[in-house]
Amino acid sequence: MDEFLFTLSFSIVPLITVNLFALVAPPLGATLSLRNEILLGIALPPVGSAVIAGAIFFGVSPDAIVLLYLLAAISIFLVMIVLPLNVGKKRISLRRRELILAALFCIGNTLVMVLMSISPRVEAHFRNLLQGELLAVTGIELTATAILTIILIVFGFLFRGVIYGYSLDEEGLRITEKSYTTITLSFRAVATLVITGGIILIGPLLTTSLLIVPAFLTERSCRGLDRFMVVVMGVGFFGSLLGFLLAVVTDLPPAPVSVCVIIAVGYISQLLFGRQ
Repeated sequence: MDEFLFTLSFSIVPLITVNLFALVAPPLGATLSLRNEILLGIALPPVGSAVIAGAIFFGVSPDAIVLLYLLAAISIFLVMIVLPLNVGKKRISLRRRELILAALFCIGNTLVMVLMSISPRVEAHFRNLLQGELLAVTGIELTATAILTIILIVFGFLFRGVIYGYSLDEEGLRITEKSYTTITLSFRAVATLVITGGIILIGPLLTTSLLIVPAFLTERSCRGLDRFMVVVMGVGFFGSLLGFLLAVVTDLPPAPVSVCVIIAVGYISQLLFGRQ
């Protein structure tokens, strides 16, 4: 027990950071799922990772977190703007869009692996994140994550009606809401902030899993959007918390263990809520 508490004391900052992301990434993933944009949750983390790897390869310091964050955020935001959903005759078809996102997923991961193999600086930066080690988060990064999480949860609750309309009836929202463009840009900006922060602080694997797994496992078993959002937050939070603690006990990388536990918690919640 003493050894567990001693190890946990060194992991408390990344543990809290992971669980803060576990409160905001699953609702974001649920919204993407409702909008048929869930492939963004798969493709965008590798895109951001590839941009960060490229920046480090060309001389940007791995410690320049703010600059790396901005570069990755800009690239992710541009992808989200260039690839809109298939609404309107002039927009890209859904099938073509999915193929592009799948290609970006492959290209992004490939670039990261190639740059890691030829650059010791890139390899040193990504090795721990890709292996699921999450021990490099600082107090400043934790504070920024906590502030962002509180803001997103408060605004998400206050404007949940608009979010639900944007998720389920975008055309209706476009007609009735004069600030539709602002809503669209705000949503994509929030998605960019969360995904980019996740890539840098908790790694692409856990970020992608938090976006996809809770929504995938609980979407059909929850009645009502409010319950759906609460359940995905619960699955992400408790799965990440229990997974991280289990990783500390077993001396395994936190990210893959957390993903396994998130899946288990998701299936349990599916059974519980599916009976109602």
